[in-house]
Amino acid sequence: MPSDIASRATSLFPYPSYRDYQRKSLIEAAEALYEQGYQNVVLNLPTGIGKSAINVTVAELADSAFITTPQKALRRQLEEDNDLREYYSTLRARDDYTCVTGSQLVADSVSCKECEINKSDDRSCIDQQNCEYWESKQDAIDDKTAVLTFSYLILDRFLPEYIPRMVSGEEVTERVSFSDRELLVVDECHKLESQVASLHAGITVSPYSLPEGVVDGTPSRVDIPDDGVLTFEDVEDELQNVYDRAQDFIEDQAGAVAVDNPDLQDCMSFCEKYEWCVEQTEGGRDWVVEKSETAAGESLKIVPVDVDEFLQENVWSRSEKRLLSTATMPFSSSPEKWLDRLGLNPSLTKVIQYPMPFPSENRQIITKTEIGRMSSGGFEEHFDAIVEKIRLISRKHSGEKGLVHTVSYDRAEKLHEHFEHNARCHSRTGDDLNLQISHWQQSDDDIFFSPSAMDGVDLPGEKCRWQALVKVPYPNLADPRTRFLTSERGRDDIYMERTSQQIQQSVGRGVRKEGDKCRYYVLDESFSDVKREADFPSWFEEAIV
Repeated sequence: MPSDIASRATSLFPYPSYRDYQRKSLIEAAEALYEQGYQNVVLNLPTGIGKSAINVTVAELADSAFITTPQKALRRQLEEDNDLREYYSTLRARDDYTCVTGSQLVADSVSCKECEINKSDDRSCIDQQNCEYWESKQDAIDDKTAVLTFSYLILDRFLPEYIPRMVSGEEVTERVSFSDRELLVVDECHKLESQVASLHAGITVSPYSLPEGVVDGTPSRVDIPDDGVLTFEDVEDELQNVYDRAQDFIEDQAGAVAVDNPDLQDCMSFCEKYEWCVEQTEGGRDWVVEKSETAAGESLKIVPVDVDEFLQENVWSRSEKRLLSTATMPFSSSPEKWLDRLGLNPSLTKVIQYPMPFPSENRQIITKTEIGRMSSGGFEEHFDAIVEKIRLISRKHSGEKGLVHTVSYDRAEKLHEHFEHNARCHSRTGDDLNLQISHWQQSDDDIFFSPSAMDGVDLPGEKCRWQALVKVPYPNLADPRTRFLTSERGRDDIYMERTSQQIQQSVGRGVRKEGDKCRYYVLDESFSDVKREADFPSWFEEAIV
């Protein structure tokens, strides 16, 4: 006899039938969150089981819910899903909407981000009729379930709840940020820790992140050592000066509408993060420093080595219950290692795992094609052999599309030079990856060389019949956070797990549904090192030939 919550969940399921393990996973997740007292559920389900439908159904059980994705491409997939989109409202970024009102002030149409009204200090787009961004935002605020990018959910944490506005001569308050909700769904959460550290929890000081007068050349005065890691304490005086100038900027903007003033938002966010960083470091938490050169000038980024408390403060606090889903959970046989690093209590978390529903012969991982180790000059040493091996694989799959993972643009471009008449290369331009893949699919070219198509890419059926891994995607040891974890804490297991995640994700690009067939050829001998030291799931191991 099914439980009441199981019956309710199955009645809300948006499809007339279930895929393998989909119904079991849905019922387990619903009962764990709504009957058994778990605060968190992790769906670690391989590609093909259908996690999106489970996520949406569990969100329907809640009084209110957020569904978040780490990438705009994944949010776009949800927005365009004809079967699921009736269950939620989607909020895009400002630059994804075309401005209607502010564009009348300039010759050409602009995005809502570039709207003249949005960029002014004393006017708000919320007061303008037909603003697509604000209409979509109000729809998402009012809807029971809102789909946002993970970045926006964090940004929302720093916005005011309400702003005043005049309606028919009277002042009213308008909600401009989301209230907390019962359930938070985080899709594709396997890289959550590194993404939060790099994109959200850190502090950036650069001409594009803060007004120029606030930055005042700070990055150029910080020297990064050739070896070792620079920590927050090494740059605290410089950052304190930036903080003081940001506070002055905020005082000078008194009375401005923060929600429509990007510079003011940036300064307020910086100050709050800086204060939190000082509190963290005084409590013994490690923060490291990264310096880089951008088109806008030098950039300084200070990031936490651990993000558990940031997530607890700014993300997990937004809901009573949480549902995380992925096809490649780190430390799949010891989930508590990963949950601890995310700040989630393992004893209050249920992990749901099922095997891959697709037969292993349809997704073979072939290692007899290994040539040699590709790190530390290995790619250059074995280049001719790599070209010949890809040529042989391509001939074997003549007329079939193949995706070659290179890990770097330089390798992609160098290989492409030898396959110009049968291949395309992932461009370094700002073109959307999915757009470039679409152009490849519509062409007669068989091969697509790319450094960054290991996840977030959907190539079912004839779209991809083979893949090749030219180089194992080790994390960059030049990244100070990675270097600190390995050299200062000896956490080589985290290093290898991140590598494993990328490989697992890449394998799943070509087998997306029942009947798909895609062979995966390994050219880098270092694959055997990762296989020996990382925690690969059984569905991956069983496919290795």
